[in-house]
Amino acid sequence: MTRLLLHIFIISSLLLASANAFAQTKPSKPSRTNPDEQETLRISTELVTLSAGVTDKQGRPIANLTRESFAVYEDGRLQSIEFFGQEDQPISFGLLLDRSRSMNESGKIENAKAVAISFLRAGNPRNEAFCLAFNEAPSLVADFTSDYPKIESNLAGLQAEGGTALYDAISEGLGRLARAKHRRRALIVITDGRNQHSKLSLADLIRRAQRSGAQVYTVGFFSPIEADIYKGESRMAKLADGTEVDNPRFVFKALAAESGAETFFPRSAKELAETIAQIAASLRRQYTIAYYPANQSDDDRYRQIEVKLRGEGSGQWRVQTRRGYRLSEPISNAPAAETAPPVRADDLLIRKLP
Repeated sequence: MTRLLLHIFIISSLLLASANAFAQTKPSKPSRTNPDEQETLRISTELVTLSAGVTDKQGRPIANLTRESFAVYEDGRLQSIEFFGQEDQPISFGLLLDRSRSMNESGKIENAKAVAISFLRAGNPRNEAFCLAFNEAPSLVADFTSDYPKIESNLAGLQAEGGTALYDAISEGLGRLARAKHRRRALIVITDGRNQHSKLSLADLIRRAQRSGAQVYTVGFFSPIEADIYKGESRMAKLADGTEVDNPRFVFKALAAESGAETFFPRSAKELAETIAQIAASLRRQYTIAYYPANQSDDDRYRQIEVKLRGEGSGQWRVQTRRGYRLSEPISNAPAAETAPPVRADDLLIRKLP
């Protein structure tokens, strides 16, 4: 009898220990307060994150909006907003500086360095940034860091030389942003020229931007002669020798429209500084909206996004965000610039821009 009671006691103790161990290892329900934590919430579903700026008819920002002020539609279907952030959420961004030979003219390279440094200082202190310089190929000035004096120091010795592989540089920047720690992501590109030496086509670049979800702000710091050549809104521009090239004004506006950003064409060093300050202020005033798409298929077709405003006065306001996306590929399988999949002309989704 004593032996039987001893066996019962041992078995009961083992069962109790197993139950306690299970309780300790059972995953708790995740908190849905931070879109940066989406990987712990739904492994199999893509979280779509939008940065949205809201302004009135005069371009003044509208502050203090709430989750209920927004309605998000994907392919015409209303989505459930899972995460919402007020203004000045931290952001991961890349600075892309043109260092081609033409940037030597009129001290443009030094002006670009100065405004890049001022942009870093004007942001949220929780931001992280990297810096790429590019001519025929992009080169890393500084990887992701919040130590902005380090970036400033590395920029000091930057020299201008060579040609311009603009599309490859932007593609490299988008790829680097895929490893960022914040859900909000942006590129700020400062250049004085058109694409000349890229392996990547414009069609492939647009498609990579649609997959990235990052905002692409472009600053075209052209000479008066170049500005006159590129002043039209057409897809192509004709050079003095009759050669037709991608019109950078068209390219920049297309990238901005697809990614929910803006493009600028300053005509002086003063306007360049004002432009960079405007971009920094715009990024700090944006709302963060994230949702899990109701359509959970993993195809790579283009999905159109529309964000509408609700509430009193909303009819007089304008919301700016990206207008669609393609599902991102795993980082380890992301195609290199020279092997990006081809796209048809009708995949570009470049519409006539204002």
